[in-house]
Amino acid sequence: MSTTVTKPVTKATSSHAKREDIQNPELEADSIVGKTMRMVEALKKYPRPAK
Repeated sequence: MSTTVTKPVTKATSSHAKREDIQNPELEADSIVGKTMRMVEALKKYPRPAK
């Protein structure tokens, strides 16, 4: 029983440590926003075919 409890805890702490490794969170967010905007522009260029 104790092993099932400790597994998610260690996973959460390790992912939290990885998140803290990012030195520029704003830069990371900007890159995500940039990717999304490029995807939106690409979708505008190629509209869905009418059914």
